[in-house]
Amino acid sequence: MKVRPAEDKDLESLLALSQAGFDYDYRFDTTLNMQWSSSAEAREYFSSCMKSKDSLALVAEDNGGVVAFLTASLITAESYRQNMRLAELQIMFVSEHLRSRGVGRALVAEFQQWAKENGSKRIKVVVSAGNVRAAEFYRDNSFQDYTLVLETEI
Repeated sequence: MKVRPAEDKDLESLLALSQAGFDYDYRFDTTLNMQWSSSAEAREYFSSCMKSKDSLALVAEDNGGVVAFLTASLITAESYRQNMRLAELQIMFVSEHLRSRGVGRALVAEFQQWAKENGSKRIKVVVSAGNVRAAEFYRDNSFQDYTLVLETEI
């Protein structure tokens, strides 16, 4: 398994894995736009992550194929917090057959290194509350609970 920066040639793989992630996450969040991964917005998002100096797009390859990805961006903390630079892990997906084999851990380690190199003091990720497995994965990779967001339909 090899982790590397995503390239233009990976766009279709990123979109396909993104859709697999949406299919998986829908059980935890039925408000997801299930067509997003096939939209022009998704193509622009991934292209921007690959090209912007304030964004990151990584892929993990196994046997010559892309099996996982991670995207992230540098952001400024909310105005009510101390003025600091954060790196936000925005999307990560690992093909189901490769979970618990170190692929996600390798992606997160590369993300953390990138964040440090780009002046971030903290990193963050948002996880659907029902996705207990993902929350535990991130906790096992040094993330700590920080904010609890509650929603309801009206």
